[in-house]
This record gives sequence, structure tokens and C-alpha cells, in this order.
Amino acid sequence: MRHNFQANRFMAITGIETLLLGVYLMYVSNVFANHRYPHMHHNQPAIILQHAQDPYLAIILVIIGTYAILVAMYDMQQKFAKRIALTSMLSIWSAYLAAFIYRDLLMGSPISLDSLLIACIVVRIFLELWIGMQT
Repeated sequence: MRHNFQANRFMAITGIETLLLGVYLMYVSNVFANHRYPHMHHNQPAIILQHAQDPYLAIILVIIGTYAILVAMYDMQQKFAKRIALTSMLSIWSAYLAAFIYRDLLMGSPISLDSLLIACIVVRIFLELWIGMQT
């Protein structure tokens, strides 16, 4: 299993990040809450952000992260298994990148460090999907 982790460390680490984001969103229920941003309190578009922390989305994150870890640890050789894991992670991380950037724009502040770090994860997953699947 150690050999499989070394061979698929990108997939395992990204799966762990996805799993941890899901767990974080389950336990911290006010990431996008209006009361954290008083000037957004009566802003109608801010209601959309509250759905980014719904429990079912956090459960989806946990499931996708677990699937990616299993694909990496058991070195599933089928390309479609890795492609499904990478595409799923790219989709969910891109959605959260959009939510974090939208939150930053509504607050009227420059792009936050949270958004920049998520953007780096999205770029890393995209490059792995684009370049890593060509081999």
C-alpha cells in the first residue's frame, strides 16, 4: 500500500484535502453566514452563499474525497476510475472557488487568501487531469 501511495500521492493528498473540506463544512456551520458580514446582512444574493455550506454538499465532499483516496491507495488501473475521481474533485473545488470569490466580491474586499488557495488547488487538479491522463 505504501508503494501505491507513492505512485498516486497527488490523488491521495487531493482526496484528503477534499475529505477535510467536507468535514470542516460539517462542523463549522457559519462559513458563509450573513451574521459574519454585517454589511451583507440584507443582501439578497448572499442567500445563495448559505447553500454552499448545506450538509448534503459536505457529505458529497466526504464521499468524493473518500473515493479519491480509495482509488489512490488501491491503485485502480482503470483510467476511468481516476478520471471520475479527478473530474469530481475538479467540479466540486471549482464550485467552491466560485462561492468564495462571490463572497469576496459581495464583501467589497480584494480576493482573500482562501480564494487564492482554492484557486491553486483547482489549477493543480486541472493540470493533473489534463497532463496526467495523457500518459
